[in-house]
Amino acid sequence: GKTTTSVNLAAALASIGKTVCVIDMDPQAHATLHLGVATVPGEPSIYNVLTGTKTIREVCRQAGENLYVVGSDIDLAAAEVELAGVVGRELILRDQFALEELPFDYVIIDCGETPRGELLVFEADTCGIVHDMDPEDIYPYKKSQMHKVFAAFQAMLADCAARASGA
Repeated sequence: GKTTTSVNLAAALASIGKTVCVIDMDPQAHATLHLGVATVPGEPSIYNVLTGTKTIREVCRQAGENLYVVGSDIDLAAAEVELAGVVGRELILRDQFALEELPFDYVIIDCGETPRGELLVFEADTCGIVHDMDPEDIYPYKKSQMHKVFAAFQAMLADCAARASGA
């Protein structure tokens, strides 16, 4: 559901002339593949951006008219462990976008999951979240995890609103 929603939203926005970048944060690289971009072993991916060896511009590939993807691959599975002790790891993407002037109207992040069903969330400074919940009868473990994710996002939004209002 998450990947299908991300890719379809990106394609719809691109079709009306908006410049869109999908960041594939799933080691299975389904968003990358759904956008028609092949994953090639050894080719730079979002893993390289997160670990600081490449920039978004160096990794971003065009998938169609107005549509770009920062692809993923299996190397991303190691990033959760490699970045566990990195202070500020949840701000890496925000900081990368701040370093470069990129031509995107929208950036859509397609998150993967850990084997425990938890979302891999590498970004704490988002302005909107679209989440397509998988059916509870098929994935009963996800509901409690999603409540934790939504609570964290609500707290983040409240904090951002408080800072914006000067409170």
